[in-house]
Amino acid sequence: MRALVYTIGLGVISAAVLTAAADNSRLGVETVAQMRTEAPSAPVAAAPPLVVAQAPFDMAPPAETALVLAQTDPGAPAVPAVPAVDETALRYFAQRGDTARVEREIERLRALHPAWQPPDNLLSQDYVPDPDIIAIWDLYSAGDFAGARAAIAAKQLANPGFVPSTDLLQSLVIGEATQRLRIASDAGENQTVISIAANNPQLLTCQSIDNLWRLAEAFARTDNAPRAIDAYSYILTHCSDSEERYATLQKAMQLLPRDALDPL
Repeated sequence: MRALVYTIGLGVISAAVLTAAADNSRLGVETVAQMRTEAPSAPVAAAPPLVVAQAPFDMAPPAETALVLAQTDPGAPAVPAVPAVDETALRYFAQRGDTARVEREIERLRALHPAWQPPDNLLSQDYVPDPDIIAIWDLYSAGDFAGARAAIAAKQLANPGFVPSTDLLQSLVIGEATQRLRIASDAGENQTVISIAANNPQLLTCQSIDNLWRLAEAFARTDNAPRAIDAYSYILTHCSDSEERYATLQKAMQLLPRDALDPL
């Protein structure tokens, strides 16, 4: 069984706040205030993604990137650039007092925008959420990406002037690609896993470590131990969660010959 592991480690929420959140599902003004006072003075830098070139494997990624596989399909749709951060879902979850989803949304936004910091006041009274947009984000959070796109189309039909945020569209692209990668991985279609990863480098970050594990396994099962080692090495070099690093070594030992493990 593959474990889907998500990095929590939020810089704006202390361990004390997380413990309190486990006992209280409501996020009050005091909790938000504590989140802000305990926020770090500088943004938490995201680890650079893994850069995977098809031939050869290139482990010299730019500082601002993730594990990147060279694009293999010139016709693959490009991920749009992100000019601004869409905080609609974050503020909505805060107003509902849904602490767990606030945490996950902060994590998601930081993965997309490493330099972004949450607003000083998540409960600002001048914010009025669009219920249609919230419904779309709910579909996205549930993994119903087709439903989210249908809801966008319905809103555009009812309101021709409506333009979905770039952040929402990019999140859907990433979610759909992740879904395809995991389906291919579960089906043992290893070359498809490698191709999807190559065309969607934004999937290959510490925030989505399960994707990295699946890619490394695909390399190992296609007799490409050097690239599997590079993928595992990327995790050990860039990802800080100790349990995930330990699990990475366990996975490598299960899939690779003993003499190939020395670099790890």
